[in-house]
Amino acid sequence: MDDKEEKLNKEEKIYIPKLEEKKEIDFVYDEVDEMIKVRDQGYPQFNWRTLIQFIDDSEKRVQGFVPTKEEQGKEDWQSNVFNQSTRNKLKALVAGVASTPPELRYKAVSIADGGLDIRRAGVIENLVSYSRNRTNIETDIFWEAWTCVTQGTVIKYDGFLKTKYKRKFIKSYDLITGEMEFEEREVEVNNECIDIIVPISEFFIKSIKVYDVQDEPAVAWIRYLNFDDIEKEFGEYKNFDHICDKNKAGNYQSETKTFFYDRWSGRVDGKNEYEVIKYYNRFKDKYSILINGVLMLKAPMLWGRADKVYPFSKTIYEPFVNKNFFYGNSLPNANMDVQDVINTLYNMSLDKTYRSMNPPLLAGIANKDLLEMENDNIGMESTIYVSDVNQVQYQQIPGITNSEMSMIKWVGQGMDLGTGIDATQQGVAGRGVTAREIVIANENAKKLKGIPFMFLTDLWIQKTKLRILNILTNYTQPKVEEIAGPDGSITYKESFRKILIEGSKFPDGSSGTLEIQFAGKTDDLPTRKELDIEEEKYRIQDQKYEKIGMLSTYLDEYEYDVQVISESLYQKETAEAQAVFQEKVQTMAQFFPQLFIANQDVLFDDFATAYGEDKTKYNLMPPQQPGMPIEGEGGEGGKGGATPEKNQPVGALPPLPVK
Repeated sequence: MDDKEEKLNKEEKIYIPKLEEKKEIDFVYDEVDEMIKVRDQGYPQFNWRTLIQFIDDSEKRVQGFVPTKEEQGKEDWQSNVFNQSTRNKLKALVAGVASTPPELRYKAVSIADGGLDIRRAGVIENLVSYSRNRTNIETDIFWEAWTCVTQGTVIKYDGFLKTKYKRKFIKSYDLITGEMEFEEREVEVNNECIDIIVPISEFFIKSIKVYDVQDEPAVAWIRYLNFDDIEKEFGEYKNFDHICDKNKAGNYQSETKTFFYDRWSGRVDGKNEYEVIKYYNRFKDKYSILINGVLMLKAPMLWGRADKVYPFSKTIYEPFVNKNFFYGNSLPNANMDVQDVINTLYNMSLDKTYRSMNPPLLAGIANKDLLEMENDNIGMESTIYVSDVNQVQYQQIPGITNSEMSMIKWVGQGMDLGTGIDATQQGVAGRGVTAREIVIANENAKKLKGIPFMFLTDLWIQKTKLRILNILTNYTQPKVEEIAGPDGSITYKESFRKILIEGSKFPDGSSGTLEIQFAGKTDDLPTRKELDIEEEKYRIQDQKYEKIGMLSTYLDEYEYDVQVISESLYQKETAEAQAVFQEKVQTMAQFFPQLFIANQDVLFDDFATAYGEDKTKYNLMPPQQPGMPIEGEGGEGGKGGATPEKNQPVGALPPLPVK
């Protein structure tokens, strides 16, 4: 290829934005520059550290990072450890809140008349459950709580991921020769809702004095990716071929102004690094994507209906002082003073113990020469001859005392009060295991841990509302399939989603599989007969199954609200529930025996709930007692015979009623 051809190829790839695009690029970079300044300032809430410095210090304390002995001016023999009090409190706190997904209540309110619709609320609940069950909910909750407590703030993005890749499908393969025949097709790899934690270092805000993320004037999500990553996400965008890394864009010399080179080049490395900016402004209804100066997308906000929203939810561990600050305080930072004192006392105690176990030798001047001569050759079996043994003795250095141990324990109690996690709540065995002791211990812990519970409740409300918007936008949309005819002609066919929700709760209280079939028009909806046939197939296999069909517009014209049952965020203590049940049964049988006998069905329900048992696997109608006459077959007086109660053994409990 000669120089002329190479120059032409370069000119073809040069990105020359239109006037409106230039204005948009300038606007976004101006906004981003302002956001970066907000992030990189020091604030009194951070002790005049920047946000990044604050997060870095918090994470170091969680992982037990310590400076070197040289940096602290310590000698080689001195202790240099970081006590794990903060990390242990963090693990106990997260374990108490992140073990069980929260329970939710849904409401569907008509936009036209404000009426409630229970059926639509139930459909939304099942669709949200379906979207979340495609991931590991428990690990999601854990990482939300862990990030929130460690960094003070957790930010989550709720979006929809849809990707297509070219894949090679093997048609034949010869194991002997290794020859194979395959065809390449484009297939859909992802088509689902996603929910991910956004690193705080990648999330930028316009005003740090605004607490609620939805009240921010504008936000930006800035990532630094390699070429493979941006190709997977943006490879089908029309301006993708214009994207250059720093080195390549710099080679264009005077043409670099078309890439707004000076606006982004200082934040990326030279080769194979790309700055991806996603800019959101809900008040101006603006959503833009820039990659190394190239405008990839300029569109209105995709999330929300009449009122647009940011696709981000956010919560904090605890506030600093008031609500006029976007970020929250972290547990490591809140316990910084106590942790530093514990570290100091802990290391001093170890040093003192070491000195007491290895005291220096005191010797009289008369023995100086002999001891110095033998000093380098001393071993376990060495014999040292001295002039006067009475002038040789170890220095008396006391070890750590009870008062010093009490001081360390007293300082540690300050961290217990600050976190609401004492030794018992960390799993250290207590004195008793009665129901009352378990209940009291957990109730006290819940009161002390109420703040993080409250904020995590708020996070789940935000997340679920965003998930509902994503479902309404994407689940009800048709999929367009390309069909090739025998003659090579291409036709397109619309098809709607079929959603299978396992573990769905039905109105009769049972659980099974629910299938939701969307359709574009009434004629495409399944008939009642078709639904019955489909359900009968599963019924024959002894499986609970129900199918419903609905138009893709069925969920429109309604607003959906969600409430989190706050109590469900607390760790569900099986031992506590079982202990309470046993105490209840014993008390009731002792003081109210007649009610105990008359309410066996209610007590059995409580038993199944406390022990996590499935009531359907039990035969709730006991077999008839031997010799018991069947009603209507005659008997004493010829009037139906003796009642079952008269033939039961003395003291037998009445049969459980059938529900």
